[in-house]
Amino acid sequence: RGATAAIGNFDGVHLGHRSVIELAQSAAPDAPLGVVTFEPHPREYFAPDAPPFRLMGAKARAGTAEQLQAFGAEMGFGVTIAPLMAKGPDTVSSTAIRNALTEARPRDAAAMLGHWHRVEGPILHGEKRGRELGYPTANMSIDGLHPPAFGVYAVLVDVLEGPQAGRYHGVASLGVRPMFGENKANLETFIFDFKGDLYGKHVSVALVDHLRGEEKFDSLDALITQMDADSAQARSILAAL
Repeated sequence: RGATAAIGNFDGVHLGHRSVIELAQSAAPDAPLGVVTFEPHPREYFAPDAPPFRLMGAKARAGTAEQLQAFGAEMGFGVTIAPLMAKGPDTVSSTAIRNALTEARPRDAAAMLGHWHRVEGPILHGEKRGRELGYPTANMSIDGLHPPAFGVYAVLVDVLEGPQAGRYHGVASLGVRPMFGENKANLETFIFDFKGDLYGKHVSVALVDHLRGEEKFDSLDALITQMDADSAQARSILAAL
């Protein structure tokens, strides 16, 4: 906001490119100036089999903060380097957060995020097996997301629209449902003390605690017994928040 930007590929930064950048600058000489480019190059993305054509490679995050400080001293601009933040044993980073989720440590991930890690999206139609077991679940896709450790979680559920909008407690199973031979991971949430139809509604599920890993049971009765225990444990954890 309040700035101008030259948009293009700028491969080679030739004289024509410079004229575009200068034009953007002349439009508002006193405003901040930026350059927006694309990586990968659109031609590489949309025509990946085209012969090589680039005049220069991508910057690839080259350079260091110290080099930027040196440029600042030479050219007269200030550089402030933000220190890395630590939470407990972990340096706060996206990699550390992904590791915490993969290692079934959602509370450590939340400490670094500053909020609970959430899966958000619409509620999808599933196989409706949960109804038959006495545990109707709200099913959500995790496609495109970093998969946390599979297993059962105590969760906070925010229904974001519709007449049932509000916050609820629940227990969720994240994984591929080995009991039923499934192989596509999703999140199935049983919402405590809830009645209503959520199909198509947008819901946000926060992973609070990992209760156990994903298991395959010898019988449906054994599965239901474990689900009863999971629900009781989740209720106790969430009541203490």
